[in-house]
Amino acid sequence: LARHTGARYVVGLAESNLAGLYLECDRLADAQRCLDEAIVISERAGRRTGLPETYGYAARLRAARGDLPGAERWASQSLELANELGLPLERAIALRLLAQIHARTGDGPRALHAIDEAAASLADLDRYESARTEAARARILRLTGDLEQAAAVRARAHAALTTLGAQRELAIIDDVTEVR
Repeated sequence: LARHTGARYVVGLAESNLAGLYLECDRLADAQRCLDEAIVISERAGRRTGLPETYGYAARLRAARGDLPGAERWASQSLELANELGLPLERAIALRLLAQIHARTGDGPRALHAIDEAAASLADLDRYESARTEAARARILRLTGDLEQAAAVRARAHAALTTLGAQRELAIIDDVTEVR
């Protein structure tokens, strides 16, 4: 419908959301195709409020492919734009992505700083994203070797995600390669 009515920005948002769904299904080539179109359409339309999320999907795709420098570039771009546009939820999510990327590259101090900042931003903003951030914190703590603290944080995250019915998040809660 959006293609036929000329609402190209809506097509960009739809392509971005499809990319997110394809990422969840591990259909990386399809996610890449949708991301390419979403980014071009959204940037050309000049409506940038959806781009931090789209850039976040691009970061997740790069991380899933093992391209951590590329993932960091996209997550940083997401953070920069979220800051510029004053989007606190998108800013916190970008920080969470960066934290997980830093942990995977062995930069524990930067990872912990970024996850702390993301968690503080989300505390009163969004219960679901807060729970996802705690799950990410548990994975980061495992990667940094703090297994006791990781187990405690994981238990809290698991309880919160269970309450929210977040089955997909529960399925990957222990996968330290996940960036989400």
